[in-house]
Amino acid sequence: MNLFYIVYSYTKQGSTEETTKPTEETTKATEAATKPSETKPSETKPDTGDTTVEQVSLIQSTGWLESAYVEWNEAKNAASYNVYVKKADAADTSYEKLDNELVRKYKTSDGSSVYYRADALGLAAGDYVLKVVPVAGGTEQADSAAVTEALSVKAHDRTGFAWTNGEANGAYRDNGTLKGNAVVLYLTEETKNTVTMDVVKNAKGATETATGIQAILNLYKKGYDNRPLDIRLIGQVTDFAVMEGGDMVVSGSSSSKRLSCGITIEGVGDDATVYGWGIRIKNASNVEVRNLGIMLVDSSEGDNIGLQQDNDHIWVHNCDFFYGEAGGDSDQAKGDGALDCKKSTFITFSYNHFFDNGKCNLLGLSEGTTEDLYITYHHNWYDHSDSRHPRIRFYSAHVYNNYYDGNAKYGIGSTNGSSVFSEGNYFRNCKYPMLTSMQGSDVIADWTTLKRDEANMATFSKEAGGTIKAYNNYIEGGNGFVSYQENNTEFDGYVVESADEKVPATVKSYKGGNTYNNFDTSKGMYSYTADSPQQAKENVEKYAGRVENGDFKWTFTAEDDASYALNQALKSALRAYKTCLVSVAPNNTVSQNPYIVTGAEEPTTSHNTLNKEELTQPSTKEDESTKATESTKATESTKATESTKATESTKATESTKATESTKATEATKATESTTGSTTPGGTTGDTSSYDKTSTAFSGAYTSLSGVTDSQYLKKLYAAPDGSASADGTKDSPLDLESAIAKAESGTAVILLEGTYAFDHQVTIPVSNSGTADCYKVLKAADGAKVTFDFSSQSYDIKDTSVNARGLQIEGNYWYVYGITVYGAADNGIFVAGSHNVIERCILQANRDTGLQISRRSSSVTNKEDWPSCNYIINCTSFDNCDPATGENADGFAAKLTCGEGNVFDGCISYCNCDDGWDLYAKPATGSIGVVTIRNCIAFNNGTLTNGNSEANGDMNGFKLGGSNGKVPTPHFVFNCLAFNNGKDGFTDNGNGGALTLMNCTSYNNAKTNFNFYRTTAGGTFFNLLSAGGNSTDKFIGKISNSISFNSKKYYQVPFSITGTAVTSGQKLGTVVSDPYTSGAFTSTTAPDVTVDIDTILRNADGSLTTNGYLMSTGDYQSMGAKFGVENQVLEVKASIKSEPETKPEEPTTAEDKTEAATEATKAEDKTEAATEATKAEDKTEAATEATKAEDKTEAATEATKAEDKTEATKSGKSSLSEKNDVKGAEMSVSLKAEDNVFDEDDVMQFTELTEGSAFDAAVKALSDYKEKMVVVDISILRGAEFVHQFPGGVEVTLDIPAGYEEANTKVFRMEADGTATDMQAACKDGKAVFVTNHFSTYVIAEQAKTAEEASKVVNENVSTAQTEAAKAENAKTETVKTGDTANAGLYVMLMAVMFIGAGVLVIGKRKDLFTK
Repeated sequence: MNLFYIVYSYTKQGSTEETTKPTEETTKATEAATKPSETKPSETKPDTGDTTVEQVSLIQSTGWLESAYVEWNEAKNAASYNVYVKKADAADTSYEKLDNELVRKYKTSDGSSVYYRADALGLAAGDYVLKVVPVAGGTEQADSAAVTEALSVKAHDRTGFAWTNGEANGAYRDNGTLKGNAVVLYLTEETKNTVTMDVVKNAKGATETATGIQAILNLYKKGYDNRPLDIRLIGQVTDFAVMEGGDMVVSGSSSSKRLSCGITIEGVGDDATVYGWGIRIKNASNVEVRNLGIMLVDSSEGDNIGLQQDNDHIWVHNCDFFYGEAGGDSDQAKGDGALDCKKSTFITFSYNHFFDNGKCNLLGLSEGTTEDLYITYHHNWYDHSDSRHPRIRFYSAHVYNNYYDGNAKYGIGSTNGSSVFSEGNYFRNCKYPMLTSMQGSDVIADWTTLKRDEANMATFSKEAGGTIKAYNNYIEGGNGFVSYQENNTEFDGYVVESADEKVPATVKSYKGGNTYNNFDTSKGMYSYTADSPQQAKENVEKYAGRVENGDFKWTFTAEDDASYALNQALKSALRAYKTCLVSVAPNNTVSQNPYIVTGAEEPTTSHNTLNKEELTQPSTKEDESTKATESTKATESTKATESTKATESTKATESTKATESTKATEATKATESTTGSTTPGGTTGDTSSYDKTSTAFSGAYTSLSGVTDSQYLKKLYAAPDGSASADGTKDSPLDLESAIAKAESGTAVILLEGTYAFDHQVTIPVSNSGTADCYKVLKAADGAKVTFDFSSQSYDIKDTSVNARGLQIEGNYWYVYGITVYGAADNGIFVAGSHNVIERCILQANRDTGLQISRRSSSVTNKEDWPSCNYIINCTSFDNCDPATGENADGFAAKLTCGEGNVFDGCISYCNCDDGWDLYAKPATGSIGVVTIRNCIAFNNGTLTNGNSEANGDMNGFKLGGSNGKVPTPHFVFNCLAFNNGKDGFTDNGNGGALTLMNCTSYNNAKTNFNFYRTTAGGTFFNLLSAGGNSTDKFIGKISNSISFNSKKYYQVPFSITGTAVTSGQKLGTVVSDPYTSGAFTSTTAPDVTVDIDTILRNADGSLTTNGYLMSTGDYQSMGAKFGVENQVLEVKASIKSEPETKPEEPTTAEDKTEAATEATKAEDKTEAATEATKAEDKTEAATEATKAEDKTEAATEATKAEDKTEATKSGKSSLSEKNDVKGAEMSVSLKAEDNVFDEDDVMQFTELTEGSAFDAAVKALSDYKEKMVVVDISILRGAEFVHQFPGGVEVTLDIPAGYEEANTKVFRMEADGTATDMQAACKDGKAVFVTNHFSTYVIAEQAKTAEEASKVVNENVSTAQTEAAKAENAKTETVKTGDTANAGLYVMLMAVMFIGAGVLVIGKRKDLFTK
């Protein structure tokens, strides 16, 4: 058994970040980075025949954000180098060797000399040294080694919504070190297609070897491998062999099965460059992307990084965003979105550097709601970027401390009811710092007369406005900002005098009448401390982007401030960029396999949590002052500034996501005691052996918790209105008691949703038992809410012994799951049998203890027959109160007559009138068996949730005995938390036995936090943390590594393996400050007892999270309770199938195909739920986003469509078809051309546009047609490029929409200058036919007036004079229509049928359509 946490600073072997030397720039505007150095990089030295290894000569070394690096000259006769890292004050025996991949060889930018560099990643804040040891002849040459001076490492700034209700640290802990069991993959230009990993692929724990980074991620997508994954990119990496539309895709299998293991994608050093591809994230949680430069993305989606849909807790930071390749629309000359986010929440984008991007941050698309959408943008450098900083629909967005540096269009844009808090930003020559759609500076052409010009000025597709709250922003240059206080109708934003000032509900947007939701002053707002705008500018300039601002430097000129044109010199420099990396791990071994981090997971805790209401619920004045105090305490040192102290680095976060989905992987076997091996993907330890005394685990769940109803081989259904005469099927359910009585060995009684009302006790008799090899099961049906309501039971206040209990379990080997027991006249659940498992049950408002373990009858006098080895797992008990005395109703009790081996794990007991836990024993019946309480929470006991209390209640959190030492029992309490209880947090209550308490926190209990003066000298008290004390803590026994409260002071006892003897009231240790007021805890925001505690304090697997509340951090991290560390599985055997009946994660459609491996990968994505495949919102991101390929995959059958279509073309068929349903109006398009016009791998994309710049241009140019017009984009994708011009002519046939008069219908092509060209289409028989040699945006429209009248109006906007190209196209029309093909060979004819949505059509045969 583990007696205490082993706390250490763990650095992953080889875990480091890489940087490279600056590239040679190609224009005078490009700066070459010069590095301060101790010596110059070495040049080639003459061979003198001496084999002695030269002393290593260091060039420079620096500590950075959770990393440090060293550079050195090449040492003569050294074959390779090993590099080590340790804390500066640690002994030399503490050195950790870096992975070989983190040692790299570089050439200088002019190529004249070489040097070496190594980066250490995953370092917690503090001082470190790096040691470089040369190797020759396979032996380290220690005498020639060199050691750096102490390097100061600072923490990343983990602030924002990404740490609300979860974490976004990916594979890292909140202190910057890698999580236990994390997998590290190194991605280089050489290994990108060959790196391999065995990934868990199913619930049985079977693995499959994946080769290539995308193949590995595709297997992770299934959701069975729960190991955190850290992908480390080294140097310049171009497209992989297997990609998805030119992107790396991180994805879960669906919105309800998000990938949540914790993934980090990071660059090593200052030169890690994603070159030509993007990163797309969807259906994912807890993903971090950092320290990457992203250049010239040419994927089908077009975004550098895109959060596509259904994500939460994503953190993108310290990245450099450069131009992408030009898209097909006029506003995509600089590429598409740099960092866009749609349909995702709890996001933070921070410390990123945007280099002249045209469209930086689109936020929101078609969410259609303003609820539950939260994001933070802070400390980003918008360096001459044009627009969308961000452009916000629907979201609640905190935009603070960003640097807007010469922005030609606008800064922040608020539309569609969004609420934006703009705080402490620095605007320098930003044309319009803040805009609200359809009001103020967005539409006012003349401020003197307040003349509005919506047609020409409106920036945001005339969407309804949102609201911007502005505080402490600095504006220099630009066209100014108009506040509500200056004009309460035509305003850009509402200016407040303090950050906590609320925006009144009377402030409404001009269009839409939308109001501000005041999310930033609600109870759920995270703690932070904003810089002043001037300080923010300095921090941004220093820390934004990659390590030391990256290896690619660029300086903009004053002329660039107002220009949004493509900077051709910058584009040329990006095209010419080449890494200076020569080799990775030179002359050393490079692994194709992952590195696995060993050692137990260090405790980490998450940040604040909130429920749905809390972000809209105003805080009280007390809340606000608390918030301000916490903000200063928790975050003032997290900013990445030089003054950051090593010990003030970060707020801790609970790594709860990593283990949420592991329970399903263990659901096929079950027993409490059998042994087995750990699954490769689990973070659950040994899943076949539950260790009730181990402190390595902070939570547990059973193997049956993930088993679905369909997996049980024998089942009976019951329902509230079931009948005893029913047959027990789902359609003919039994009543509960009949189902229990009929349950044979191995039967699962499955409870259909509803309230089961009883006026009597329900008993499972001892004669009705399962076996160790086959439990009987009583469970709520999948997803069902089941309540046993006993509130109608009569209650005798004078003779409580006659009162009935709720559910009495006298039988053995029963598994009970997912039931709420309410209002029983006595105990809610009474466990009198043995080897029973109760999981995820709620005990509410019963009139005695919620759940009690005791013998069934006084006739059971043999202690061996008392209830033993029962496991109460992840249950919650509250508001239990006995009306008769008010002193008997505890949350949980194992008392009076219970046997050995009973365990409570992961339970919550709060707001009960007596104690949270009661282990009382009395001399009449003797000592009870040893009880283990682990990973549990007790709070507010003594007061009910309605505020009522009973004076007779004992009101303790954990009461561990009784009877003044006459009946001692040495109970165990591990990793528990007590706070705000009405008496003691933890008390022996006169037990007299050698109690063991380890890793427990006690705070602000009304009397004593720890009260153990009646134990024996054998008591063990390790790693305890007392805070907010009211009376002196008392101990008898051995104490170690703990803080106790004594006579109004706090004493810290140092660590000792055996513990230090302590007597009651002894002042032992060094005086320290109250941990509560000295920053010991990640959060000091207590949960609200009036909300659903069982939801907000639990992870998806049922294990506990306090969301950072009272979770110790910093110098106190080795003490007290921790949740979210690691779970273990209690296996329970039952009669179940080995696999669920349906497994959407492993669709057979992909497995049945015999195509190449890349096709199988594509099929997996295409076999997601149909609703996922046809989401229109992800197919349009305004006009410019209408041609993205990802969401044009339709359903499982899409995997074979392309092949079928191409075969049809090859066999001479004349048409192919696609269908998408967006608006329900069907339209088709077909293309016909000579056989040399289209390539075999061309793809036609046909998309309706309903918003965006192209749509707006069409409406403006064709204003007299706007009542009846459809705007579409027709594009041809060839490989990774869109092709717009085609030799010769292409005949296009479009359906004329229903209701249009053919005589007045025209087709126009939109030109780059905003004019429209009449294509002279022939409209007949419901078709419009025209010829073109250019594909872009087209409009099919019906004139509202006669042709003569309309021509007068439209003449100014429509180019009636045909260009030479158009004339040539029309000249070809007759040839095409007459079928004169004597000199043309065969024609290729294509047709896309759609419901005015997005269509994708393969023109030629190309099996790797979405693979680059």
